[in-house]
Amino acid sequence: LCLRHLREKNVTERVDLKDPADLRPGTTAFWYDHTGKEKKAFSIIASEEQAAQKVLELLDREGVIDGTVPDEVMVSNGMINRFIYDDSGKVSDYQLIDRYGRPIELEPVGKHYSFRRSKLKTPRQKALLEREMVDHADNLTGWIASRLAKWNFDTYRWVLQSLSDRQLKAGEPEVA
Repeated sequence: LCLRHLREKNVTERVDLKDPADLRPGTTAFWYDHTGKEKKAFSIIASEEQAAQKVLELLDREGVIDGTVPDEVMVSNGMINRFIYDDSGKVSDYQLIDRYGRPIELEPVGKHYSFRRSKLKTPRQKALLEREMVDHADNLTGWIASRLAKWNFDTYRWVLQSLSDRQLKAGEPEVA
């Protein structure tokens, strides 16, 4: 792992190359977002995916990124992370290149969501959902499965939290 600064090209590269004699390849996890005002990209190299996951959890907790799940994970024997910056020193773009000089193309991703930092939103159909939770108390799993395709993530999260809160108020063990 080394950092190479090419000032004349306004580029800084992080070079991650593994010794070919090392039979254990590295894991690279990518988190990237192009939906905001600025492009954001993180590539985390580790010996195991769990270590990269922990780094993403820490970045989410600090508010640097939203969400703790990598957008893509790959096994790698090395790569180059190239960061292009403008004259003021602000990063304006990035490129990911494998150890043989070929670009690594990442698939477009959706919106990132920080479960830890996002406030729980009450759905507009709260009263209906509360009635249905009571009506389907004998088969909540089936009820949730039948509605899941129609709900957004906030509704799903609210339903699970409401069910958990009801269990706690009733003095019963929380459903795992």
